Amino acid sequence: MSEPQPFDNSGYEESSDQNVNLLDRNGNIVAAGYVVTGLEGEVCHHRIVKKNERKVRIECVYNDAAPIWDPPQGDDYYKLSSYIGGGWVVWHKKRLQFTN
Repeated sequence: MSEPQPFDNSGYEESSDQNVNLLDRNGNIVAAGYVVTGLEGEVCHHRIVKKNERKVRIECVYNDAAPIWDPPQGDDYYKLSSYIGGGWVVWHKKRLQFTN
């Protein structure tokens, strides 16, 4: 998987339950949700969440054909179509747009 391009998150500080937009490789918003923090945010689908990643609770998918960061996650999920009803996913921090 290619390294994501950084997104300018200046002006936003990470905090618990921080709302975010999930971005694809081109910087397009593909989903929205919030960052899961604390002990619950350290593991997702039996996988350790790395320092440069965040566990995100997806609440709304805008592009169900968008690929998942570092697949497979969950039950061999490779695309956001598996998260239309919501769910937890690991997403690279550089591909998160923190919102208010």
